[in-house]
Amino acid sequence: MSNCTLCLVWEREPENVLYEDEKWAVVRTLNLKGHRERVQIVLKEHRANVTAKEEEESIRILNQVCREVFSYTYKAIILKGTFGTIPEHFHLVATDLEPGCEDFYQILGTPWLRAIQINLWSKVKQGQ
Repeated sequence: MSNCTLCLVWEREPENVLYEDEKWAVVRTLNLKGHRERVQIVLKEHRANVTAKEEEESIRILNQVCREVFSYTYKAIILKGTFGTIPEHFHLVATDLEPGCEDFYQILGTPWLRAIQINLWSKVKQGQ
């Protein structure tokens, strides 16, 4: 759709692309909402709903990307699209749990699809 801000975002913002294949693109969000990193996986086809298998595939890809992107923190969260501003185009957002960010309480009130433990043991050993 020509007026959808998610359609072709991977082409408009190639500097923000973290992963891309024929079906999915993972891109940094433009509005970080105070986070150091905030990313989203976007279905390249413009549609609101995906199958359960597609949703699992998107979570698996986002999980892999998040382990690298959020290496600075203990945990990243993949959020259900409850408060999404573009419900007509399937995407999932992943973020850290930084208490000072503008959407911190919204994150706590949003159902989580997955909480990703990141480098917990190495951070404990380093005393971080």
